[in-house]
Amino acid sequence: QEDFFRLPSIVSGTEACVTPGQCGIWVYPYPVKIDHSQYFKPSPEFTDRFKDGKTTVYCFVTGMFGVMYISGHIDCADEFNLSLMKEATALHNRYCVNIACGVPVYPAGTFDIDTEKTDTFGLIDRVNGVLLLGVWNNSDDESSIELDLSKYLKDGKIETVYPKLEGYDAELYKNRFTAALPKGKSAIFTAIRFSV
Repeated sequence: QEDFFRLPSIVSGTEACVTPGQCGIWVYPYPVKIDHSQYFKPSPEFTDRFKDGKTTVYCFVTGMFGVMYISGHIDCADEFNLSLMKEATALHNRYCVNIACGVPVYPAGTFDIDTEKTDTFGLIDRVNGVLLLGVWNNSDDESSIELDLSKYLKDGKIETVYPKLEGYDAELYKNRFTAALPKGKSAIFTAIRFSV
């Protein structure tokens, strides 16, 4: 699957059948379609297309829910995007135990591969009291979502939000989760710690 914005649906469906610790997920910021790869030449114009970091964040948020296989032309990345990649891989390492122990949750239901709305998917580790939650905006507009997480957790507190950039926000109050994302293909990852 070469279209990175279709992967969240594939990952969320696959993990209903395959354990997250066995689910390999391609993470490919700076993507080039395979039928163009033999003609591809790195250029400042190519690098500049991804300068806002949204594609990098989107890809890495998806990769947080399984085993990351990092690809794409990351050799073309600028310093800002490299910092986003490093932050995401560090978070993935931090939560790898929770990924391995995680069970899939669908706070807003399952979603179609060609979705053009805001969708969510998560992994809940009830042994260690962590909910990993991804939110993806596939619309052309700014997006927000509100979820009642009370059936999954109690006394939850957001421990981590990725990325820490303007336009991305997540909050949790009395187990009501809200997230806001910038327009276009964008995503946010949160780790919520709760009482077991």
